[in-house]
Amino acid sequence: MEFFNEQNTSLENGNLFEKHVRQLLVLQGRNVLPEMMIGSKKVDLSFNLSGFNKTEHYAVECKAWKSKLSKEDLSGIVFQYGGLIATNLIDSLLIVTLNGLSPAAMQLVEEHRNIKHITYVDLLNLTIDFSQFIHQQENDFYQSTDGLDQYYIDLRVRENTVTSRNTRDLMSIVEEWIASSDYTPLAILGSYGQGKSSFSRKLAAFLAKAHQSDPVKRIPIYIKLSAISKEQSIEGLLGKIFTASVNVKHYNYFSFNQLNAMGKFVIILDGFDEMKQSLNWEEFKYNFSQLNKLVHGTGKVILLGRPNAFLTDDEHAFVLRGERKSSFGIVRERDWPVYHELELELLNAPQIEKFFQDYYTYRIKVASDTQDASALAHARDYKSRHITDRKIREISNRPVQLKMLADLLPYVTFTAENLTTALLYDEFISMILDREFEKESNFNISKDNRRKFSRLIALFLWENSSEYSIKFEEIPNNIFEQFIPENARDIDKIKRDFISGCFLSRKLGSTIYFPHRSFQEYFVAEEVVIQITSGQDIDIKKIDNLLTVEVSDFVKGLAGLKIVVNLDLAFKNYRGMLSTNLVRIFFKPEYKRIFLQQVLTSYAPWYKIIFVLMHEADPFTAEQIGEFKQFLIRETKKLTDDMAAVCALFLAMHEKINTVETILSHLCEELIIYYNKILKEARKKQIHPVAESVTWITDLLLKTNISTRNNTLDLRALLPLFVKKMEGWCFITEWKDDKTLNSNEYRIVSVLRDVDDEVIGRLRTLKLVYDDFQETRKQKRKGSLN
Repeated sequence: MEFFNEQNTSLENGNLFEKHVRQLLVLQGRNVLPEMMIGSKKVDLSFNLSGFNKTEHYAVECKAWKSKLSKEDLSGIVFQYGGLIATNLIDSLLIVTLNGLSPAAMQLVEEHRNIKHITYVDLLNLTIDFSQFIHQQENDFYQSTDGLDQYYIDLRVRENTVTSRNTRDLMSIVEEWIASSDYTPLAILGSYGQGKSSFSRKLAAFLAKAHQSDPVKRIPIYIKLSAISKEQSIEGLLGKIFTASVNVKHYNYFSFNQLNAMGKFVIILDGFDEMKQSLNWEEFKYNFSQLNKLVHGTGKVILLGRPNAFLTDDEHAFVLRGERKSSFGIVRERDWPVYHELELELLNAPQIEKFFQDYYTYRIKVASDTQDASALAHARDYKSRHITDRKIREISNRPVQLKMLADLLPYVTFTAENLTTALLYDEFISMILDREFEKESNFNISKDNRRKFSRLIALFLWENSSEYSIKFEEIPNNIFEQFIPENARDIDKIKRDFISGCFLSRKLGSTIYFPHRSFQEYFVAEEVVIQITSGQDIDIKKIDNLLTVEVSDFVKGLAGLKIVVNLDLAFKNYRGMLSTNLVRIFFKPEYKRIFLQQVLTSYAPWYKIIFVLMHEADPFTAEQIGEFKQFLIRETKKLTDDMAAVCALFLAMHEKINTVETILSHLCEELIIYYNKILKEARKKQIHPVAESVTWITDLLLKTNISTRNNTLDLRALLPLFVKKMEGWCFITEWKDDKTLNSNEYRIVSVLRDVDDEVIGRLRTLKLVYDDFQETRKQKRKGSLN
């Protein structure tokens, strides 16, 4: 709970204040005694202060008054302690106030050498001085160069409970939680561009302002987790933050940890997904174990990030609830906090309309000329009010995209047919490069080169760092070398021109950064599309490693039909695993017929996989699915093909295809014919060798558990064998869960009920024929040895 509020009685206020004053003095190394009688006076606190050849005995008077102490108030206190000082029962009196002294009272303190005074905030700053850090957090929002405080839109979140699924104002929820005695940490989850960092900035500024008005209110500690690029202890992270941009005087981890446990802070951990980018799962877990050290005592911790940082539901459950699967079921990790999860809602129509009004009003106020102000006013009063198309509304329901649309709207006209998220980013970047960075330069850097430079910086950071900022001196020379002419003399000036003329923004000093992470993701996507459409030496695994869900969506929006053509050879040659992020770039309605043709004509197995995933996302027609099922039946005849029949059976088991009974029947029929032919020839001469693929798929099918009750086939024993066989050939990364199939990602029909008697009969016949084949082979081998 908070130290003080209006509902507390004077006694409760005083007791709480006294408690926290004592804790601060203890943190400063004082051996503080609690309330006690000294002489005839009840003293709040007391401690000894050792100096040269002398120990001074201090009494402490704590005053949690809402107003400053007047001269009359202070005179009464001095009178009460005067006798203790006169009789040497104490040497000095320390008065600790919440809101300080009046000028006359301060003068009275100066006249008494045995009377000392300090405010609560000054006492806190003697422990750790957060004053500059607090000012910085307030100014980062209320005095920001982007004017965010003028047009910030309050966000809403979903609270999912057993009985309801309500939406509420996020700030109201957080304020209530801060004021409560609930110390459960919060996890605010939202995908890209939904305003998580803007909310963090506003909350930190709001709390900073409140603390400066009332020093006993919690201090915000806003931490960007993108600063973590490897395994890092919490001690190291905090030390880096508090000694980097702002020097927090007297900082030490022990005192910080104690103050946190005492309820002095609201710790805001922003962007755990940005921490994940360069870490493997074990490193990610370790860093969370360190962050969780902040969750203790009466501390308040808020975690924000994209939920797709968790690759599986199991990762999500472990990080935010400490739950892991074991042979005994779900096990809770000891001492791992359970976060209360809040899911950000997309912006609704009233929020979007309010943003347009507030943003354009701000832009008009700071407009550089009347022509610009007129265009902005027209966008505010007319254009923005006529955005009614659902598609454009959907694109503008994220704050980051809404702001881009607002920046473009005064100068361009969109139609619903040609507006996509990728186009929105493309047009916005072009506008910035055209409007903001067209400056005279002796080296005449083209817009294309400035865009390419931004793209290469994005790719370098994407592959080598979890941050979306970089210092000028850290940019590799090989990036600049692509743009510097051979006869160039003033290379440093060319570099400076590129830095000042690229899309990235600049902070104080030599750091440049992308205004939002989604811009970096867009540039990475643009580079991926360029690499693929060039058609030269396409490394499909390298491209796959560059993709996240967001980058994949941008690639899909940017890519044309040529991307399918150019990836054909790469697909034909690549064997192994690829992620759904790569596959998703083909999820376009216009690609459906093409992919069906590729399935029917290409020997590349990836088209079959992509077809099934496309169907799962956006169903094909019944006629097209019929063609695919007939293709799978034809594949069952390719028994000597290493993987054709295996893949056919596996894809037939997908719940959206669900033709497994038919495929099983055909496979059994083909295998029975195959073995009978060998057995027939074996009676005349030596038994023929059998293709390894044939015996493998036979062994696979015979692991099917047959139950005569309701004619049930249980195929679950086959799943680990599919994974083992297919992961080195053609498989989706997310489908694998350790050594078996992830049924949450690949939804499979693994138990068949009321199976046709003919299918059951063929499975049993296959077993008999296969047993006969093995026995015959055994006898033939024995005979040849004799």
